[in-house]
Amino acid sequence: MIKLPESDAVIFDMNGTIIDDDIFHEQAFVEFFRVHNLPYSVEDFRRDHRAARSNEIMEALFGHLSQEESNKLAEEKETIYRRLYAPHIHAIPGFLDFIEQLRAQETPIALATSSPQLNVSFTIDALGLQWKFNQVVTGREVVNPKPSPEIYFLTAERLGVDPSECLVFEDSPVGIAAAVAAGMRVIVRGKTDNISPLILGCISDYTEVEL
Repeated sequence: MIKLPESDAVIFDMNGTIIDDDIFHEQAFVEFFRVHNLPYSVEDFRRDHRAARSNEIMEALFGHLSQEESNKLAEEKETIYRRLYAPHIHAIPGFLDFIEQLRAQETPIALATSSPQLNVSFTIDALGLQWKFNQVVTGREVVNPKPSPEIYFLTAERLGVDPSECLVFEDSPVGIAAAVAAGMRVIVRGKTDNISPLILGCISDYTEVEL
């Protein structure tokens, strides 16, 4: 457990931070590739598109698309993901106890994720997190995705706190960069071998944790 000052707010990323779902996104893309007769493997996906948003991936795969076409294809893939992950979804060990500790301390809590709204609702409902977060902010509410700090600035604004008072739990290089650029302290979950020394050097409170 982590003892936090009462003035601090805590913001969680979702994918890779409170749930481990990378493999199910990969499986969903493989099924999506097969349905659309695309000669793509999971290795191709990891090499070319792992850090991209679904709409960006659709543009790369299908060429120029209207926003409506791109959104439709992206949601097709996300529907596959939810179907595959639903029987397996669970929180990272310790997370549910930790969030109850934060609530007992009356610490403001938010979720700030680039995931689509339907995936966010799916996760919150499956984990019983309804009413656990003071704010939920998704990528659709900002213009610039992580590593832009926009989503974290918006989250702090909605929590009514200064960004410097926020502690962020993240797992990815782009998410860490976004939180650091917003002037927030960061706790990183997972291995650090894919995080550049430059990013690590900017983190004021760096800890490797397994929630």
